[in-house]
Amino acid sequence: MNFHHTLSTQNIVIIEPQNLSTFQPLTQLKPLSLLQWAGGSLFDALSAQFPEMSIHIWGNDDFKSIAMERHKVQFYNHKISGSTLFISSQFFPSFVTELFDLFEIEKESIFQSNHQFAFAFFENPPVQHEHFLSFIQSSETRELPSIFAQHFMRDFASPIINLHDHLIKRISWLKENNAYSLQENGVFNNAKDSFQLVSFDTSNGPIWIGKNVEIEPFSHLLGPLILDDNCTVKSHSRIASSGIGRFCKVSGEISVSQLMAYSNKAHSGFLGHSILSSWVNFGADTNTSNLKNNYSPLCFQWNGFKTEFSQFLGSVIGEHCKTAINTQLNTGTTMGAFSNLFSADFPQKEIPTFSWGDEQYNLEKAIETARIVMERREISLLPCEEAQIRKLFRS
Repeated sequence: MNFHHTLSTQNIVIIEPQNLSTFQPLTQLKPLSLLQWAGGSLFDALSAQFPEMSIHIWGNDDFKSIAMERHKVQFYNHKISGSTLFISSQFFPSFVTELFDLFEIEKESIFQSNHQFAFAFFENPPVQHEHFLSFIQSSETRELPSIFAQHFMRDFASPIINLHDHLIKRISWLKENNAYSLQENGVFNNAKDSFQLVSFDTSNGPIWIGKNVEIEPFSHLLGPLILDDNCTVKSHSRIASSGIGRFCKVSGEISVSQLMAYSNKAHSGFLGHSILSSWVNFGADTNTSNLKNNYSPLCFQWNGFKTEFSQFLGSVIGEHCKTAINTQLNTGTTMGAFSNLFSADFPQKEIPTFSWGDEQYNLEKAIETARIVMERREISLLPCEEAQIRKLFRS
């Protein structure tokens, strides 16, 4: 079944959680639905899949200007009328192609996953954005089938757990919706370059190479892997089972990790089972630990929120963070936005927002550095983004 042909849907509304704390530090400067995973955000995926529909976001008013000015979201907390599909921003973008072919969707039905809203369809929505989540909480709901729950992000670390499957599904969508040249079996090359002295291993999944990607000699790439447009892989790198975002520069060893657009790990060092937000820069020989020496369970912690893993957990890094050369990040490290690390020892596992070593980062210097970093990529820091940075500093 193809949902948007079976039902004359006019709108798709992405519902942001009321409480984004379980997705911080990733969502300190933008809503969850606009996080730029390799291959795009949930908003990007829905807009591309359903260009004839109006795609809305209902979420925190603090992010409205950023969403509309930076990410070109036309409808943010707008009122709607007519048949509407509501989908949680907690779905990973790779889920978009499956969402409407899962099963017969009953009109007026509401689905949840572990007591969190998942999706619903209404011919005439009973409420607008101010009251939608309250309405859901007081309504009868059905549980999202467990086979699909793996696509639903419970917290900021969830994408790491099923990253292999997310990447394969995302590449499948990219294949069907883009022109590409097949370099060899399982390697989809849009860069239109023949990479010299580069090895590709697709035995565990395909490899997607975006436009204007540069891969230097003696690199070893293992699928499933997405190298998004305009990213660079430096010589002698080993990149496996990861999503590398637009305009990223990477080197060394990267495994089971997501790097969002405009982040750099351009030197040697190991990054494993980690997520880097946009505008992150790792100094040379920065390393992440992703396994305890005694193989015991480990966890992420952020502002009182805690999520446990059995094994293999690296770091979750907020926007505009930086590490000095030879920085060592312990298993389960979280860094709030605008954190700067420089220490010969392991830092604490929870790095507060606006940290400057063991002190607080000067706000004006943080903003000025962000402006310089972005202008190097020919992007200007918008007034609405600066206002959100200042609000984050005061919070």
